[in-house]
Amino acid sequence: MPSQFNCSLQPAIPHACPPVQHLQHLDRPIRWLHVPKCGESFVNVLVPLACPQNLVPLGAAVNINTEYLDLRGWPGGLHAHWFSFCLHNIVPGRCPGLQDGAWSIGFASHAHLPIATLNTTRYHYMTTLREPYRRLVSAYRHQAQRKAECPQPHCQPNATLVDFASAHMRNAKGVGPAGCATKMLIGKSCNGTYPSKAEVALAKARLRLFTFVGDTDDWEASVCMANGMFGRPTFEYTMGNTRPQGHANIKDR
Repeated sequence: MPSQFNCSLQPAIPHACPPVQHLQHLDRPIRWLHVPKCGESFVNVLVPLACPQNLVPLGAAVNINTEYLDLRGWPGGLHAHWFSFCLHNIVPGRCPGLQDGAWSIGFASHAHLPIATLNTTRYHYMTTLREPYRRLVSAYRHQAQRKAECPQPHCQPNATLVDFASAHMRNAKGVGPAGCATKMLIGKSCNGTYPSKAEVALAKARLRLFTFVGDTDDWEASVCMANGMFGRPTFEYTMGNTRPQGHANIKDR
């Protein structure tokens, strides 16, 4: 395990949340739609929800040394490291609440897997979303994500933010990063073709069937709601930002 990852537990200090009605039961696995740059820190909420309470100890949360820069020079690291590395020392095998074919590797591999079909009788679908422009700015400022969402020849290495955001308007295939969340809701990759009006309508209809949709710009309320609706307590460490990227005007999580 890399030495820069701290696998000690965080202090389990309760966070005072407004009362939330207990509406859901964890009667089926959670399928997390992880849209890039839309709240990776939410993994600190999801894993304790999805795993049996006796498997994930209180205080299990991402804890990356704040001065650490990974080998590619990105502040905050690349993954939710606690659950990518440390959890495997505690839980033998995979958490049953996260298993589903290829998606069972979702947390360990930092996967951004779109939803091809929706099966609400089999899964609780959960996601956190972000104001689209803020998501685009964050993706642009993250070197690897910029390349993943808009590779050459659609975006050159010196592409401006405007070039990046409007790439779908400047290539015959209509591909680019804009509309990322909408595309992933209908089974497309984040860098796929720009969604049509019909696909936007389908994405909206699917989103209404999600058990939970959080807002990265209202983080405290989102975390409190997610825990409260399943009857779980909220702790201070779930309010933290696991991957700050150093942009004062863009709050990355």
